[in-house]
This record gives sequence, structure tokens and C-alpha cells, in this order.
Amino acid sequence: MADYQSGINFFHRQLSRLYSTLYAMERIREFPWDLFRFFFGQPIFLRLIYLNFYEYAVVSLHKLTNDQTKDVKGSYTLKRFKNTIRKDLVKVKYQKILDRSLHEVKFDPKIEDITKRIKDLRDNLMAHSNRMWLGQTEDLPIQDIPANVRFSELRELTDALEDLYEAVNFQVSADAVPEEYRRRIFNLPSCEFNKYELSQEVDQVLKTFAESSGVWNLPETNPTGLHQLTNEQIERLNSFRVALGKPEISLSQNEIDEINDQRRLFDNPDFRALSKEPS
Repeated sequence: MADYQSGINFFHRQLSRLYSTLYAMERIREFPWDLFRFFFGQPIFLRLIYLNFYEYAVVSLHKLTNDQTKDVKGSYTLKRFKNTIRKDLVKVKYQKILDRSLHEVKFDPKIEDITKRIKDLRDNLMAHSNRMWLGQTEDLPIQDIPANVRFSELRELTDALEDLYEAVNFQVSADAVPEEYRRRIFNLPSCEFNKYELSQEVDQVLKTFAESSGVWNLPETNPTGLHQLTNEQIERLNSFRVALGKPEISLSQNEIDEINDQRRLFDNPDFRALSKEPS
């Protein structure tokens, strides 16, 4: 039972940190880069953060799916842990229960393909330097780094590992496994990485980054400067500001007329007001 519990705790921590990392990556990906990049160039700091998060996710997924170490006390894959449980840790009378759980979470060919590409990416670009892979991530936007293993695929593989984790973290006996140890991973950061605190911290970083651009306060400081943005961009800027605690963009009719005068000089469509003129 001690070996089983230590394995369960290990994989809980790994998946918890993975989901927390993916959550932060997703918030960075949702940042409206096109609205701010024009004013301060490439987002170097957040790009570095994203790249490091990405590399951590790839290395962690490789460790959980492809690691070849034979030291059971060290890092080992979730599949190897599953086999160890099946062979050495589960009583015969519970093996059918485990088998039924495991039968429902077999990795399909798509997940196996992602696993293989994760290994290739780790081996040829992150742990070693294969010339065929060099330069693949330098000029790509954050949303496409690296293109050979997409962010959505990192999430798919993590979800598949979560399913396998849940199958091996089964409730074989209420008296054998204390309730506090029968934990489950969900699709958001668990108690180890508090979702609310992480969300607050990520939003604060993004807000600080946005505030360094003149775009953030443009509706208050120079509303006619909004003529540089399309209607769709203004709507997205408004949504982003509101999500981070900024008041909704509200312009007077005179300000709207000035914006449209500027737009017409460049044959751009008139501004579509987001809200009514303040009374």
C-alpha cells in the first residue's frame, strides 16, 4: 500500500503541475497580441515565459509517457506504474475491477501519435540539438510554438494521462484506502496549485503588460486614436479590458464623430459604437 500511495501522490503532483502550466499557457495564448504588438514590438518577456512553459510541458509529458528508467523509486511512466499495480500491488479479488477500469482508457492511435511526436521533440530539440529541428520556433507566433506539437495536443495527451491516472487511483476498498487519499485530478489546477490564486496572478501579469502599451488607456487618454483599430479589434480590446477589471469603453457622440472623420480619410468603415453616449 505504501508503494501504491507514493506512486499515486507522485502522479497527482505531476498532473496537477501540468494542468496549472497549461492553464497559464492558455491565458497567455488568449492575450490579444495584435492589439498591442504594434506599439511595443515583440512581447519578449511573455514569449520567454510561454516557451519555458511549453518546454516544461513537453519534458513532463515525455517523462510520464516515454521515460525508460528502470528505477521504480525514481521517475517512471504512468503505464509502468499501471503494470506494477496490476502485477504486484493489487489483490487477486480486485484485479477484475482494475482491468475493467483500464479497458476503458486505452490510448487511441491519435494519442499514441502525439506521444511519439512529444518524444521526437524532446529528443531532437530540447535534450539534444538535431540540425533538422533548429530554428523551428524562433519566428513563430506564440499560438503556433512549435507547430509540430500544438498546444491543443499537449492538452489532449494530458487529459488521456488523467484518465489513466483515475483508472489506477480506483477505490478498491474503503477500509484499505483512506478517503483523503482517493483524490481525483480535474481539468483545472487542483488544491496543490490553487486555481483562483493562479488566475489572479496570471491576470495581473497580463494586465501589467497591457498597461505598458498606449492602447490600454487609449479610450480615456486619446479616444480619437482608436481610429487606428478596426471595429473588431476595438470590441476585443473592450472585452479584454472588462475581463481584467477596466470599465467598458464608452464614447461621446463628438468623440465618435472625430474617430469617423479620421477613418474616412483612409477609406475605413465608420466606428460601430460599443455603448450608448453617456447621459
